[in-house]
Amino acid sequence: MSDAAEFEVIYGLQVTPIPTALPVARRDYPDLVYKTRKAANDALIREVEAAIGKACDGRPCLIGTTSVAMSEALVKELNAHGIDAELLNASPKNALRESEIIAQAGRAGKVTVATNMAGRGTDILLGGCPNTMAKIKARSYLISKGILISPDDELVQSPDENYYPCEISEELTAMLSQAYSTVSRHYGKKISFLELDTLLTVATDTTESDEDPEHVIKLREAIEAIREAYKTILQMEKEVVKNLGGLYVIGTNRHESSRIDNQLRGRAGRQGDPGTSRFFLSFEDDMLVIFGADKFKGILNLFRVSEDMPIEAEQVTKTIDQVQRAVEDKYREVRSELLKFSEVLNNQRMVIYNRRQSILFGTPEQTLERFKKYIKETIAEIVTAQVAKEGNKNQQINLAKVLEKYGQFFPLAAPYVSMENLTGLDEEGIRNILCAAVDETFELKQKEVDATSPSKFAKTANYIMLLTMDNAWTDHLQDMEYIKEGVILRKYQGLDPVAEYRNDALSLFERMQGTMRRNAVYSFWQNMASTISKQPQTV
Repeated sequence: MSDAAEFEVIYGLQVTPIPTALPVARRDYPDLVYKTRKAANDALIREVEAAIGKACDGRPCLIGTTSVAMSEALVKELNAHGIDAELLNASPKNALRESEIIAQAGRAGKVTVATNMAGRGTDILLGGCPNTMAKIKARSYLISKGILISPDDELVQSPDENYYPCEISEELTAMLSQAYSTVSRHYGKKISFLELDTLLTVATDTTESDEDPEHVIKLREAIEAIREAYKTILQMEKEVVKNLGGLYVIGTNRHESSRIDNQLRGRAGRQGDPGTSRFFLSFEDDMLVIFGADKFKGILNLFRVSEDMPIEAEQVTKTIDQVQRAVEDKYREVRSELLKFSEVLNNQRMVIYNRRQSILFGTPEQTLERFKKYIKETIAEIVTAQVAKEGNKNQQINLAKVLEKYGQFFPLAAPYVSMENLTGLDEEGIRNILCAAVDETFELKQKEVDATSPSKFAKTANYIMLLTMDNAWTDHLQDMEYIKEGVILRKYQGLDPVAEYRNDALSLFERMQGTMRRNAVYSFWQNMASTISKQPQTV
C-alpha cells in the first residue's frame, strides 16, 4: 500500500488491501534514537537480554539489519555478551541452513539476526516449526546411514541433537530405518544431496497420491510420525511464548523504503499471534546523515545529552518519517525518469523486433523486394555523398569517388559502368544508371544461384539481413547507454534530460538503420563475388 500511488500512475494498476484473517495483535513501539550507533547497539543488546531472560527461556527475538556486514558485526557483539545468536543473511554459506534457522526462530529464548530481506516468505511459528524439524531429522538420519555419494560435503552438515525439541522413540527410529531400506532399494545406489532434498520435499510438502512409490510412502509416514511427536512438545512451548508476548522484532536502521520496514515488523504477529516491534536508531545511520541528522546532533550536544539517553520525542519520530518519505520520493522520481528513458528505447525495440519478424518469416519474394530497396537506398547515399553543394544549387559530382565506392559495394556490377556512362548526367541520372547495372547483375546472379539450389539466393539475403540487423542492434544498445550517461549531465545546464535523450536516441537510431542496411548490402555482394564462377565481360 505504501507504493499504491506509484503503481497507479506508472502502470495503471490498482492496489487493493486484503484484510487479515485474524485481528492483528502486534504492538509497534515508537523508535528509540541515540546519538551514536554504538549507543544504539548497546541499548539493543540490553533489550535482547531482558527479553530472552537469564535462562534464555524468554521471548524469541528477530533482529533485522540493512546489510550483511552489519548483521555479522551484531552477531559478534551479541556473542561477546554471552548471547547465542543465529545468523541469517544473503551469504551463500547460510543459504542451505535458512529453513533450519527459520524453523527455530520462534522458539523460546532464540535470537536470530537477519538482513531485512532474508527469510521472507516463511512464517516464523511461535514455539518452532515441527514440520521443518521433522524433515531435517529424517535428512540427518539418512545421511548418517551413508545415503549420500559425498557425505563429507560441507553443504550437508546436520545440526546438533539439541536442535530438536525431544528425542524420538525406538518405534520412530525403526520407521526411519525401514524408510532408509526402501529408499536404498529404490535407487540401488548412493544419491546426491540434491536428489535427497527433492525426495524429502516430495515426502513432506506434496499431497498424497495413490500412485506414490513405496519409498516415498514409507518416508512420508516416518516424517509425519516424528512431526506429531515434535508438535506435542512445541505446542506447549508455543503457549509459553504467547504468554510472554510473542516474537520481538527489533530493527537496527530505517530502510530507504518504508515498505521494507513494514515487512520486517510483519514477521511478528502472524495469524493473530501476539508480538512487538521496535527500532533502535542513531543519528549516525546513513539515511539520517545524508538527510540532515547533523542538526539534531548539534541540538543534543548543546543540551549535553548523554550517548546512552534515548530520544523518544514525537517530533523526532515525525522528522525521521519525513526523512524516509523524502528518500522514497527521491527514488520514486528516479524510477519515473528511468521509465521515461526505457519507453524511448522500448519504442525502438518494437520497431526492430517487428522488422526482424517480417524478415524472419517473409516469403522469398518479400525478402528480395526488401533487399532491392536496400540497394537503391545505398546507391542514392553513395551518389549524394559525392555531390558538392553550395547554397541550394548542385555543383559538380566527384564521379571518380562515386565509381570507387560503387565498386566497393557492388563488385559484380562495377565492370558494367564506366566514367563515360556517367559524364554529363545529373544526380538522378547517375543513380538510374548505377541502379540499372546492379538490377541486371542481381537478376543474372539470382538465376545462376537458384539453378543449383532453389531459393538459395533469397535465403542468403535473408540470413545476411538478420545477421547485420542483430549486430547493429547490439552496438546500438551499448551506444544508448553511453548517451544516457551523457544527457543526465545536461540537467546541470538547465536542459531536460529526457527530451535530450529522446532527440539523441532518434538520431542514433536513424544512423543505426543506415549502418545496418549498408552492412547488409556490402556483405551480400562480397559473398556473391567470392562465390561467382565466371567473371562478367567489361562493357
